[in-house]
Amino acid sequence: MISSKEVLLTQEQAEERLRYWQHKLNLQDWDIVVEVCRMKDIDGDAKVFYQETMKNAKIWLGNTIDYSPTIPQPLDMEQGLVHELGHILLAGITRETGKNDGNYDQYVKMENAVEAFAWALISLDRRAEETENYYMNLLYPKQPLSLMAGDMAVHIRTADQQDGGPGL
Repeated sequence: MISSKEVLLTQEQAEERLRYWQHKLNLQDWDIVVEVCRMKDIDGDAKVFYQETMKNAKIWLGNTIDYSPTIPQPLDMEQGLVHELGHILLAGITRETGKNDGNYDQYVKMENAVEAFAWALISLDRRAEETENYYMNLLYPKQPLSLMAGDMAVHIRTADQQDGGPGL
């Protein structure tokens, strides 16, 4: 699923999201830094350089100054971050798959796989709380609140007891 809205990050937000995703992807043993920069400086919307043996990496995320309005999909900087972290996560597997190494078809397949996983992770993460709350309420329904007013009981239905789910 491609995002229908822009997700823009400041340098501080990018650093916070990096720590969050490093933990989720079990990359805490890597020394990774992120820098928000101009797209023209990295020739794209995101880029990564890593040294697998040293377990260090730098991710560059392009900001919107250079983002072309002709591109139909909005810029999602968090997805770009997760995509580049996917390359780090798969470093040992995809090391031999560079776009300039004569195996361009393999490179395209690898990029498509990393892109698909990044979108899936982002989509799941953004829906996780809503989905978790919905299913927890199905498993463990809360009783309606009752307020006693003399002999008349007033039942209040809370928002999380409404019918329908998160729209999965």
